[in-house]
Amino acid sequence: MSRYTNFRDPLGLLKRIGRERPPAALEGMARIALGYPASLIDRILVRREKTLLDNAPGSSHPVLLVVGAPRSGTTLTHQLLTTHCVASYFTNRNSLFVRAPLAASSLWDSFPAGSITRRSFYGLTRGWDSPNDAFHIWNRWFGEDRYTPAQLTPQAMEEIGRFFDAWRALHPMAVINKNNRNTAQMPGLSKSIAGVRFVVVHRDPVYVAQSLIEARQMVQGSTDIGWGLAARSGGDPVEDVVRQVQQIGALIENDAPTRAIHIDYEHLCEDPATVIKTIAEEASIPLRNLGDVLPMKPANTDRLGRPLLDRLRAELH
Repeated sequence: MSRYTNFRDPLGLLKRIGRERPPAALEGMARIALGYPASLIDRILVRREKTLLDNAPGSSHPVLLVVGAPRSGTTLTHQLLTTHCVASYFTNRNSLFVRAPLAASSLWDSFPAGSITRRSFYGLTRGWDSPNDAFHIWNRWFGEDRYTPAQLTPQAMEEIGRFFDAWRALHPMAVINKNNRNTAQMPGLSKSIAGVRFVVVHRDPVYVAQSLIEARQMVQGSTDIGWGLAARSGGDPVEDVVRQVQQIGALIENDAPTRAIHIDYEHLCEDPATVIKTIAEEASIPLRNLGDVLPMKPANTDRLGRPLLDRLRAELH
């Protein structure tokens, strides 16, 4: 159960998912169940995994890492990029193979065009070929704690670089991944991965904070329990999420590399084709099927009570 220690009430979460039945969450539950038989195959593939890592040459293909505060639009950005860029990514299928993701990907990943849906549930995406946050890979170097930034050791930095070289040797194209925890790891990852670029997603902080409070209730079962990078529990929920949003904002301001690509969630929704094209051109990644990208309505609506939203606006605007 160590994989789920970031969730204070996993049984309660299962009940809430069963009651509301969001498709992406139901598929996530199915993947958890399939993880146990898949682990047998995973163990068999370990030897091939080592061979792929040991024989990996260097690579010049770009690595694009999407970062930003939880609930800021990073999952949507990830889905749009992996749909419309010629690139590889870590799939939901691949998340079953913790020990041998390279070997498993060599057997089953093909990144078919048009296979990604935009449905998601707090970072969980729908579909076996859809992009995954890849905690099954990042946890190797950052540990299980999704909320507190970890320090990268020199050995971990070397291993990260070797892994991404091996992945690009296996799939000779750009790599795209989103993981909010990497917002706190930009300096170390910049030194670890050759050719890495960051896409930093910004959203109106009031609506980030509102969504974080909603995530606390849905995922943790209580607004008193923190959720996401830099979360803290036990205090006033509004004060906690305001501090969380501000801390992540400071991380981005202080640590984002000069060549990071900054985008706004609101602009992405209004004109996704232009934003995706700009990112792809800056990162030198070929595009595909961009003509069918339509504008979307941003999810920036007031859903909490007026007193809570007034407090958030007073603190964050």
